[in-house]
Amino acid sequence: MMLNGFMDKQFPGLLLRKPLFYSWDIGIRFELGDPELDMSQKERYLREAGDRAIHLYNLLHREDDELLVVTNAHFLDRPRRHERKLNVYRRRVKDHRVLRKLSQITIPYIYAEAEKDENIETHRFVLECRGRDLRSEHLIRSLCNTDMGVKPSIEHEVYVINQTTGTIFHVYDDRGCDVIATSADALREVYEACNDWILDYDRQRIEKSFENTTTHDSRDGF
Repeated sequence: MMLNGFMDKQFPGLLLRKPLFYSWDIGIRFELGDPELDMSQKERYLREAGDRAIHLYNLLHREDDELLVVTNAHFLDRPRRHERKLNVYRRRVKDHRVLRKLSQITIPYIYAEAEKDENIETHRFVLECRGRDLRSEHLIRSLCNTDMGVKPSIEHEVYVINQTTGTIFHVYDDRGCDVIATSADALREVYEACNDWILDYDRQRIEKSFENTTTHDSRDGF
C-alpha cells in the first residue's frame, strides 16, 4: 500500500492515530471552537469552528497536491461483507470515479494497549487523490459536527496526508485540529498566519519547532 511506503519514509515510527500532535516532534495544535460560547449558541460555535478549520486546510493544501485521505474506523465484530459500506468518501468527492482508488485493509485495533478488547478491529480506508478532487469544506464541517449531534457528521477519524508537502492534517473534533510535518518550513505559513489560534497550553512546545529555521516554499525540492 502506498500509505505504508510514504509513512515509513517521511514519518518513520509514527502511528496514524490520536493524539497526532503529541506523537510527532514538529506540529501545531490549533483551537477551533470558541470556549466562551455556550451551547445555546451551538450554530454560531460550529460555524466559527468550521470556518477556522477550513482556513487552516486551505493554507496547507493546493489543488494539484497529491493526497492520501485516510479513515480509521473501529468496529466490534463487524461482518466482513459490510466493510466497504463506510460512507465517508462518496459525498465528499467531486467525481465518483476517484473512488476507484479507494482501498481498505483490516489491522489490529490501534488503541489496543489502552483498551484491551480483542474483538475490536481497525478498518483503514485510504483514498489516493488530488486536492481538487475533494469537497474539502463538506468534509471538514462534517468532522467538526461529529460530537455535536449535527448533520452532516463523520464518526470516524480522518487524516489528510499531503504527499507533496509532507504534512498531515487532522480535525479531531469541534475543539481542535492537529497538523504535523516533516519539517517546520512546511508549516511556516500556517504558523504565522494563524498564530492567534494556537492552543496556549502547547504554545511553548510549538514555538520551539520554529526557532532557528529558514523560510522557503516546502514544495521546492521536497
